[in-house]
Amino acid sequence: VAKIKGDEREDLKVLATGVAAALAARK
Repeated sequence: VAKIKGDEREDLKVLATGVAAALAARK
């Protein structure tokens, strides 16, 4: 379960990074 939670957190980090990159590119 801890591994799944860690993976979810990593996915969120990647998603947040992608969103930030998209916003930066849009600007």
